[in-house]
Amino acid sequence: MLNPLTVIVGLSTLALAFAAGPYEITGDNVNCRSRPSIKSGVMRQYHCNHTAEVTIQCQIEGDTIKGWHLWDRCFVLDRWVKTGTTGFVAPLCNADGSPPSNPPPVKRLLNPTLKPSCTGINNAGIALVKTHAPFAPNLFNDEVGRPKLGYGHVCSNECKPSLTAEDAETLLHEDIAKHAACLWPALHQLMLNCNEWAALVSWTLDIGCGNMRDSRLVARLNAGENVSAVLQSELPKWNKGGSIEVPALTDRRAAEIKLALTPVDITADPQCGCSA
Repeated sequence: MLNPLTVIVGLSTLALAFAAGPYEITGDNVNCRSRPSIKSGVMRQYHCNHTAEVTIQCQIEGDTIKGWHLWDRCFVLDRWVKTGTTGFVAPLCNADGSPPSNPPPVKRLLNPTLKPSCTGINNAGIALVKTHAPFAPNLFNDEVGRPKLGYGHVCSNECKPSLTAEDAETLLHEDIAKHAACLWPALHQLMLNCNEWAALVSWTLDIGCGNMRDSRLVARLNAGENVSAVLQSELPKWNKGGSIEVPALTDRRAAEIKLALTPVDITADPQCGCSA
């Protein structure tokens, strides 16, 4: 089963510049809301006692309901729209919920089955992370003052003062899965190979999901710029603690670029991310 995401999809029977579908509604008394939120007004309902097929103008993340946060505009929780995937099948809605006027093609390859053992990235990516965040059994502060443990796990209040190698391995894979899960929906129209995907997960693991989402790197990729050119231009900028360059971060960014530029004839599935 896929890692559930809630998407808000625009549903309409009007002629549009872009509309995916039609798709079947799979539930009864399914609400179509004015915004991707359970607090928004209900515009209409779909029932399973008649054939309810909808088209999707755009999709967006909204309120999370039972683990689902992708909505299809009108807005209907994507859980109830039979698109064959929990991922994007239509362009990302604008911030105000309206469909984009000139959407790029939706090129992301999605796999509707997620293996429970999925690590999120390939072996080359795991090796990169371990090289630049080697196992540390005891709590320490890294080059920019972040408390860490194990293979670069950033600690909050839950951290113990020490960790076994076995537990560190488990924690690393949990961290990779968590950051892969926030990365793939941020890259709305992008298709990557496994090495590009692993490099970007490594970067996200290091800088955090919030910084990744707000980055110029992600904005440029979503604008359709060349992946290799964007990574070579933007990744090196993420090598500072405050305003001071940190050599260890410079080295990690260089390794991520090298991995991303290494040819591999395997397309990443952003739901699983080329599991090792």
